[in-house]
Amino acid sequence: MLRSKVYSMAPRCSFARAMATVAQISPFSFHVGQTNGIKIASRDDGRPTAALSVVVRAGSRYQPIPGLAHILERFAFKSTSERTALRITRESELLGGKLSSSVTRDSIILTAEFLREDLPYYVQLLGDTLTKTKLERHIFTEDVIPQLALQYSSLSTLDITSDALHNVAFRRGLGNTLYSNPQYPVLLQDVKAFANKSYISGNLSIVATGADSTELKDLVQQHFAKIPSGSPAQISGTTYYGGDVRINGPSKESLVILAFPGASSPLAGSPELGILANLLGGKSSIKWSAGNTLLSQLAGKLGNEVSAFAQHITHTDAGLLTVTLAGPSSTITKLAKAVVQTVHLISKGEGIREVDVKRAIAQTKFQFTNAFDERTSAVEKIGQSLIGESTSVKTQEVVAELDKVTFAQVKSAATNLLKNKASLVALGDTYLLPYADELSPK
Repeated sequence: MLRSKVYSMAPRCSFARAMATVAQISPFSFHVGQTNGIKIASRDDGRPTAALSVVVRAGSRYQPIPGLAHILERFAFKSTSERTALRITRESELLGGKLSSSVTRDSIILTAEFLREDLPYYVQLLGDTLTKTKLERHIFTEDVIPQLALQYSSLSTLDITSDALHNVAFRRGLGNTLYSNPQYPVLLQDVKAFANKSYISGNLSIVATGADSTELKDLVQQHFAKIPSGSPAQISGTTYYGGDVRINGPSKESLVILAFPGASSPLAGSPELGILANLLGGKSSIKWSAGNTLLSQLAGKLGNEVSAFAQHITHTDAGLLTVTLAGPSSTITKLAKAVVQTVHLISKGEGIREVDVKRAIAQTKFQFTNAFDERTSAVEKIGQSLIGESTSVKTQEVVAELDKVTFAQVKSAATNLLKNKASLVALGDTYLLPYADELSPK
């Protein structure tokens, strides 16, 4: 009964028709279009399921009050003028779908995953979520705020240190806290004002897989027609500062994140930074194995209680190359100094071989392309690219740039990394944990 009501709004997408054309579709080729001022990227991969996401340029960097983006994100899939929250839940469950929302420093992302024939229902639901959600006081005070207070009280040590790291690295903008904090009360009128400013046509995009582009465009034109027109939020120039943050915690176990300025993407002039992060490594790609990367070897020398891994975190216009260290407070300083010394040796071309760089390039290519192969992993990158550049991410160009990276470029990246002021967040026994300027290589 539910499907019959929904399908009266739009023709059903033929699974047989999709399967007939799937062989012609590149796994990284998105059809890009626009309707009602909203950019749309879609890829029909012929699978029996589909995924639909709305990416809004309204992450924590754009919030005028701490925690505002987090609060607005939590209003997703609550009651609208068309459906109560209970009805939304029951209808989606009856269709076998999955609804989720998330907030990052750049975006609020609303996602639905479902059987492909249910595309009309979920396009309507996401459109209603943006234009018809009831931002009412009882939902705000009795549902949203208590949930966020509970989440804040149970943040992991990694959540806390990562948030502090961005603050010390960028201060404002990307340095704004990602989480709603009960110590910074937000008024409902602030949420409404932020929603009105953010949920406008030029400030959001739609990314879909498993959906016919023509059908999707028609449905978006119908159900997103009431989205107000407007221009995207402007990204103010991001400045990297660096420095130290020290947080007292349990004395036995500590967590330290050491970071240096990175890049926003492999096409932003520094494709070698992601490769350098994989060269350092730390996380094994083989189950039950510690791996053979530089950081896994360093950590292994200090015992099983110690871990270290590197990653290149990217945002719309900036990034961070980070090394996360965990273990007993008494050994973290020794490990941190060894990490910086390892980067110094890489800058001199010592302790690594050409084959190590080739391995890191292959891992970086796999991670990048795999994110686009998985339906929801690269949604934010695609959506933000649509908002800012009216085009999808140039996946093949990125892979080509990674293939061009040389041993000399990786050495140069390590050299430039150490020329910058580091950011360091230490959580644990701060009496024993290091400061950033104590880690200079010999």
